[in-house]
Amino acid sequence: MCICLVHGRDVQIFSDEDTVFALEMVDAQNLTAHTYDEKMAANLVEKIPAYEKFMQAWYKQITE
Repeated sequence: MCICLVHGRDVQIFSDEDTVFALEMVDAQNLTAHTYDEKMAANLVEKIPAYEKFMQAWYKQITE
């Protein structure tokens, strides 16, 4: 997934800021896969609406 994000930036699907955000989203997912930390999970839950908005915008951009 990470290499796709970098290439998305290279072909201008993502801005530099979007690429950083997307990589942070991937890191958050990786943390939750192997960590059982309630505080970290609560912080991630707060970010889910922003992740969803980003993913929907990305999907719209690549399917147009």
